[in-house]
Amino acid sequence: MIPPNLIPTEINQPCVGLESSKNLDKKIQAMKSIFKLSIYSIPLICIACSGFYQRADAEQLCDLGGGINDSAITPYISAEVKNNNANSRKFTDDLDDTWRVEATGGISGEQVEPWFGTANSLGSANNFIYIDPVTNSIVNTTVELVEVPIDGASECRGLTKTSSSTPRLSISTTLQASSPRPASLYKSSNQPAFWNQTTTRGKNRQRFAVRFNFNTPVKSFGAWFGDLETRTESGTPAILRLLNASGNRIGKDIIIEPKQLYDGRLANRQTINQTQCGSSGDNIGCGNKSTRWVGFIDNYPVPRVAAALVIVGDDDFEDDADTEILSFIGVNVISNHPQLLLVKRITAINNNTTTKNGDDLGTYNQDDRNYYDDNEIEGSNPPTQPKNDTDKWPLTIGKTSSTFLLGGINAGIVEPGDEIEYTIYFLSTGNNFAKDVLLCDRIPENFSFIPNSFNNQAPATGGLQNSDRGILWLKDGKTESLTNIQDGDFAQYLPPGVEPNSVDGQINCSGANTNGAVVVNLGDLPNATAPGTPNSSYGYIRFKTKVK
Repeated sequence: MIPPNLIPTEINQPCVGLESSKNLDKKIQAMKSIFKLSIYSIPLICIACSGFYQRADAEQLCDLGGGINDSAITPYISAEVKNNNANSRKFTDDLDDTWRVEATGGISGEQVEPWFGTANSLGSANNFIYIDPVTNSIVNTTVELVEVPIDGASECRGLTKTSSSTPRLSISTTLQASSPRPASLYKSSNQPAFWNQTTTRGKNRQRFAVRFNFNTPVKSFGAWFGDLETRTESGTPAILRLLNASGNRIGKDIIIEPKQLYDGRLANRQTINQTQCGSSGDNIGCGNKSTRWVGFIDNYPVPRVAAALVIVGDDDFEDDADTEILSFIGVNVISNHPQLLLVKRITAINNNTTTKNGDDLGTYNQDDRNYYDDNEIEGSNPPTQPKNDTDKWPLTIGKTSSTFLLGGINAGIVEPGDEIEYTIYFLSTGNNFAKDVLLCDRIPENFSFIPNSFNNQAPATGGLQNSDRGILWLKDGKTESLTNIQDGDFAQYLPPGVEPNSVDGQINCSGANTNGAVVVNLGDLPNATAPGTPNSSYGYIRFKTKVK
C-alpha cells in the first residue's frame, strides 16, 4: 500500500493561484476549437504549492508567563519520574511516546542517535544536529545558557549574561541531581552524554534558561529534562517559550505544571501534593531530582519556530528560582520515512517538441513555483511541507539544466485532434524504501487516452501478446511499453466509470474516474543516495492523449 503522505492525495490537490479545471472548461466551451494548454490544467498538477511565511516583525519584549494562546501549538509536558533503577528508567523512556507518535504519524524508528555523542566520542555542549520528526528535516541547533529577568518585561530570547555558570557535557549514570536517564540512553559502558549546568550562583533576580536556536524553523521539538524544578501553587513554575525568526514569542508561555509522579517502585502514577514540594521527603515531585519530557508540535501550515526556551522554576515555597539550574538529554530517532517526488511535464505535441506560443518541449523548463523540479536545496529555508527538498534528480545541475526532466509547462495553442504526450517523472528521496507504490493519474476532461501509442516499443515482461500498449515507463534503467489491460505487467488504463478502488482497494485517484485513468504499480522503490544512484530510485511514466 502506498504511504498516505505520498501519492496520489497530495499530487491532485489544486495549487493556489493556478488555473482550475472548471475555468479551463469554460474557456474550452467559449473557444470551441482552439485553446491554450498548460500542465496546470490537468489533474496531476504538482508536488506542492508555494507556502506562505510570516512577516518579519520588530523584536518585542516578553513578561514571564505572558502571551496570547495560539491554538496551533500543542505542548507535550509529561509526568515526572524519580529514582535511579530499571523501572524508573523504563518509565522515563516512555515519557515521549505520545509526542513521538503524533510527530511521526505513528512511524517508528530503529536507530537512536544521541545529540551530544557518547563517552567515547563526545560532541559539543554548544550545538547538535536535530532531525525534526514532523518534517524529517535536518536542523543545525545551537544551545545557549541565558538569563531571564524576574521583574518586568525583557527580550523574549533571554539575556546572554551567564559567565558565572558554564554548562558542560556529562556522562554520569543519572541526569542532574540523580534524575533518571531514559532506558534507551543508559549504558553500562560508553554512556550517552547529556547537557548539564553544574554551577549555581547567588541570588540576582534572574532565572536561568536553556535556549535552542534552530538554523531553519521547526514544527516540533522535545527533550528529557532532569531536575527542572517547577511549582504552580505558591511557587515558581518552569516555562516553555517558543520564538519566531524575529525573536518574538509565539503564542503564550507554556507553564510546566507538576501533576503526577512515578517513583520507579509503584506501578501507578501518584498525584503530586505541591504543599510537600521543597521538603526533604521521598517522592515529592515538582521537578526536584526527577525527569520529565518537555516538547511541542506546531500545527501551523509552515515551520515557524526558530528558537525554544526552557526557563527554570522553583519547587520551594514562594521562592523565585534565581538559583536553580537544569540538565537535559535528547536523541534523534532515525525513522523509516519514505518519500516520493513527482514532476509532470508535457513532452510532445503531435510527436514534435515545438509548440505554438508555448515552451520548447525538448528542453528543461524549471518552474519557480515548484521547489521539487530541480537539484537546488532552496536556500537557508528549504521547504519541508509537504515534502523535503532534494538534490538527487539524475542528470540535473542545480536549477539551471537537466537532460532528464525534459518537457514543458505551457504547451501553447492546441486544437482538436492534436496528440499530447505527458511524462510523469518520479524519484524516491526518503531515508528508506518507498514500498508498494501505486501511481494513479486521471485523464483530463476534453482529452481521450490513445491506447496504441507505444505498440512499436519493446514490451515489458508479463503483458499479453498482441495487446495494445498505451503506457511507457523508464524503470530500473529500462524503457518498456506496457499494456492497457489487467494482465501480467504493471500498468493498466481504466475507462471512464471504472473506479480504480474497485479494481484494487489500495488505489486512490483523489476523485471520480469520469474520463479515464492510468494506474501503474511501481512496486518498491529504493531511496536515492546520490543523483542517479541507484537507477531503480527514479524513472518516468508516459502516455498520450488526443484533444477532443
